[in-house]
Amino acid sequence: MKLDKWQEEIIGTKGNICLRSGRQVGKSTVISHKVGIYATSHKNKNVMVISAVERQAYLLFEKILFYLEQNHKKMIKKGKDRPTRSKLKLTNGTVIHCLPTGL
Repeated sequence: MKLDKWQEEIIGTKGNICLRSGRQVGKSTVISHKVGIYATSHKNKNVMVISAVERQAYLLFEKILFYLEQNHKKMIKKGKDRPTRSKLKLTNGTVIHCLPTGL
């Protein structure tokens, strides 16, 4: 997938970030890529995907899973540790959790 220049800048940014933008510009896409890159390059980490409501959290989680399936399929654990709707385990020990926080 070809990313816009601002999306590439976000992926390259270290530390905390804050995005202020319009609707439907690719925020979830760039964050899913950033999470996937972080999770695959850092061992034994816990990554939390949170959102105000469950639907939003799960949508972002699905995009992260899609990114990983397209780019790092062999790192996704299988069998009893296969991805669930709210948890994804990688072979490097990193686990991605998806949780709604409520309003």
